[in-house]
Amino acid sequence: GNNFPYNMAGSGDEVKLLGAWPSPYVLRVKIALELKGKSPFAKSAIILQYIDEVWAELASLLPPDPYDRAIARFWAGYIDDKWFPITREIIKAKTEKEKAEAVEQSFAGLTLLEEAYEKSYKEKPFFGGDNVGYLDIVLGSFLGWVKAIEKISDIKLIDGRKRSSSLAIVKELIPEVDKLVEFAKVLQAIWNANTSIN
Repeated sequence: GNNFPYNMAGSGDEVKLLGAWPSPYVLRVKIALELKGKSPFAKSAIILQYIDEVWAELASLLPPDPYDRAIARFWAGYIDDKWFPITREIIKAKTEKEKAEAVEQSFAGLTLLEEAYEKSYKEKPFFGGDNVGYLDIVLGSFLGWVKAIEKISDIKLIDGRKRSSSLAIVKELIPEVDKLVEFAKVLQAIWNANTSIN
């Protein structure tokens, strides 16, 4: 893993975020701390909520309404537990049929997310409304990996000009796509080796 030291504005304290550079979960914590004007430091969704509470004097990452907070947490769980794992299957697929099924399921998941966005925030630029919020960070933390999957698989999943990807903070923090592609190829070799052993 890597150690990412950050100095906390106004406190004199240093927080260290431990993690690996290709991890979207580490990236989301970095994004949240950058947005809070602080610098980063288990489970990344819980850390985002902690960051939001500790630096409450700044723009909130979670909506103020309890129902809206629950909805944001629900969709964050959906992205982490359902959508990204099936999207990752695109590069884990052994056959074109498996790949096509994973692409179809990934698009279906993105359609659900887009419908949720349209229902709740259609007049706003972000899931968080006028400002980047919790769900924008969760989805945005996977953008580097999505671009790598797109490049490896020669498909287009997400319009890179929409929402989180247009933020300077996200662009600065996302690992280089070519590095992620090389890392993904190493993972593919491991996955293929594990499959042939079983």
